[in-house]
Amino acid sequence: MSALFNTRREAGRQLAELLEQYRSRSPLVLGIPGGGVLVGDEVANALGAQLAIAEVVPGGAGRGARSRARRRPGRAMLDTAQPSAVGPHMADRRQTVELPDVFGRTVIVTDDGLHAEEAIIAVIEALRVNGARHVVVATPMLSRSAADRYGHEAHAVVSLKRPEQLQNASSWYEDARSPTPEEIRALVPAVPPPEAAKQVAGVYRAVLVPTDFSAVSQRALQHALRLVAPEGELVVLHVLMGGDLIDTRQRLQELVESFPAETTPLLMLRQGDSAAEILMQVEDGLHDLVVMGTHGRRGLERLVLGSVAARVIRESPVPVMVVPD
Repeated sequence: MSALFNTRREAGRQLAELLEQYRSRSPLVLGIPGGGVLVGDEVANALGAQLAIAEVVPGGAGRGARSRARRRPGRAMLDTAQPSAVGPHMADRRQTVELPDVFGRTVIVTDDGLHAEEAIIAVIEALRVNGARHVVVATPMLSRSAADRYGHEAHAVVSLKRPEQLQNASSWYEDARSPTPEEIRALVPAVPPPEAAKQVAGVYRAVLVPTDFSAVSQRALQHALRLVAPEGELVVLHVLMGGDLIDTRQRLQELVESFPAETTPLLMLRQGDSAAEILMQVEDGLHDLVVMGTHGRRGLERLVLGSVAARVIRESPVPVMVVPD
């Protein structure tokens, strides 16, 4: 069987035609190290976009089966536990994802189709935790199972070919040679250090802040105040899970009175499952950012804004900023 593409660059030029719709969003093209950067360079050139690199560095052992991303300027760490190939025990794998400043941006993640799925998932989750507005995965070819998996994490998945299974590199590229680190460095400038990250403020038209009246929820509100646009809307949501309704309304009113005089948030009181109610609000398309704490008043049990935050991060169609306790 002859290769589908002469080079990764040729594949990148073809892929760019399918990504033309994102040109108006001034996207950031984020190449996965190796062939993904060559593909990304062609996409960035075609769209007139900035090219950057996502460094995925394995190392260190996690503790127990979990998946966690922590928001830091310029860095996000993701711990993933994968089933071991040699037995029933769990083998922990920690991956550190180095990112440029992606807050509020549309990011197109490019790959050559040959990297491990876990690395791509790590990058997607790191982007969402670091506040990327829209995440697109773009690759010349992608197995159907990988496309389904990425589709649950990213906002869109774009590919030229979707075979049942991927072959080796020579089956897809006539020139299957991987680029050298020197070639990559010549294409992509170094990731700026965390202190060089830009401070983005007042860019969101509608910000949703779930609250359970805890200290971490209060900090989330303070962050949200800085992020909502001057003409934007700040929505404060409390989901009632028992307790006195009249008392809860009074606490919401007291919360409003603590805001600056020029700020009048919209208060929402709902009853039911916290995560489901939060997701219901963002799925209607009226909000473009969620700001929430990592857990609420029952932190020892990982209830309220703990496990809730994890679910919202996974399923929210808009960026979620997580404020740690």
